[in-house]
Amino acid sequence: MLGSLEIKWCDLLKIWFLTFESIYTRKIGGLAEVPPRLALELRKLKYDTWVLTPGHGVECSEESRIPYRLETNDAEYYFEECLFETPHILVKGGLFNESTVYPKHRLVEKALLFGRIVSSYYKFSLESGQTPVIVHGNDWHSVPALLGINALSVNYGVKTRFIYHIHLLTSTIIAMNDFIEYLNIYNDTWIRGFKGILSFREYYDLSKGFVDKLGSYISDKVITVSNSFVKNIVRNIGLEHSSRVDYVFNATTWDWSSVCKSIEKLFKVDPFELSSRDYVRKLLLTKYLSRINYSIEDSFLKKFVEETAGKYGVKYTDCFDKDGPLVFLSGRVSRQKGFDILIKALDKLITEIPDIRLILAVIPTHGSEELFKKLVETIVLYREHLRLIPGLVDGDYYRSLYYASTVYLALSRFEPFGLISLESMASGTPVVASRTGGFIDTVIDLRRDMERGNGLLIEPGSVDELVNGVRFMVDLMYYREDRELAARIRNNCIERSRFFNWSSSAKKLVSIYNSVTGV
Repeated sequence: MLGSLEIKWCDLLKIWFLTFESIYTRKIGGLAEVPPRLALELRKLKYDTWVLTPGHGVECSEESRIPYRLETNDAEYYFEECLFETPHILVKGGLFNESTVYPKHRLVEKALLFGRIVSSYYKFSLESGQTPVIVHGNDWHSVPALLGINALSVNYGVKTRFIYHIHLLTSTIIAMNDFIEYLNIYNDTWIRGFKGILSFREYYDLSKGFVDKLGSYISDKVITVSNSFVKNIVRNIGLEHSSRVDYVFNATTWDWSSVCKSIEKLFKVDPFELSSRDYVRKLLLTKYLSRINYSIEDSFLKKFVEETAGKYGVKYTDCFDKDGPLVFLSGRVSRQKGFDILIKALDKLITEIPDIRLILAVIPTHGSEELFKKLVETIVLYREHLRLIPGLVDGDYYRSLYYASTVYLALSRFEPFGLISLESMASGTPVVASRTGGFIDTVIDLRRDMERGNGLLIEPGSVDELVNGVRFMVDLMYYREDRELAARIRNNCIERSRFFNWSSSAKKLVSIYNSVTGV
């Protein structure tokens, strides 16, 4: 070791969040919400929080370049402070100037490079007296950075603490030699983890190269996004780690008032009136759907989406000819999200509910091209019933889609949390969701509790349960004349969404930080 560096009291509140996504740079999924939202709430509690993320080609209006640069064989890298609502430090240069967040064939390289550059910046922070007390990594892309910083903290005798936040479990493996090459560490480099200070080789061998395991083993605490998903984490990293795993609920910035503002702005009606939902749904389906703007920032995916539409003669936001019960789905195009299950269920669903209307607001991703084409082919077969909106939808219209829906459908095969269910509930729209992960925490099944229920839970991957669940909810919310029951269910949704807020989540996170720092 090179001697022990004292951390000043003023630095005890400094926290780094490491993430590949942020709502202020690039958003692909729910991960983009969490680090900046938590960091903002922690700032209100007097923590000095910073979000470190690749720049992904984003330029911010107010920025200042940090006087630190790193040259590698292929490029020069540098850092810029961006004073968003939550302050960010963007890593820029080379691969990080590309807009693609998760490049299919270079993602591991990008994560390793991020680890190398952020680790070197940590060393710079030691020398400049700006050492973070906590480094909070998010998902496997942050593990190389956690590893590199961990090695430096041991080498310099600095008591930096590490949190590894798993939003989505993966089976990603990185070769030991790749860590060594990019992070300038060795087999015998000392690393601090759950077994104390051991060599890098020892911790790598324990993990067998699985990055989620390695990140968990070298961190002081492992957290995930819902109580129900804790068991998945423990099964993955080992039962002996059960006491080291905790959860901090995700949350949403959506609330009923923000939904109401969007409805009033676009449709000039009182959102509280029971008849307003029927009016908004009919107008949206038959007239306003064509007005919805969507955006795809990735140039390759944008071209692919446009060419696919041309090939099949599809206009994504064509209006429907008639009104009908509306089922809404959204999310990344992936098998995990269960869009292929919907395709399998459509014949039965339309037979059971002949006037059903389905809108899918999806985000195309690299590697999802074949599934996206299948979705477009499905539109061709079911033009009367199905529409697809590819890309990010304008906020007011996005909230309107939730508000106008009879039911929201979440078909994930597995889902650590599922912000989409909270967005739906905040809009007063019940959810039919897979019985998995965070949905178990957020959805109260009406068949078990009709007084407090806000949706249904179904078996993941089951076509029959999907069809029966949607039919049950459409019957309650659309066909049945019991307006009082429908109003109560919608109110239950709104009340349930209020339980999950970023302020409460930040306070839970503070208790976890205190447990690892000894405060």
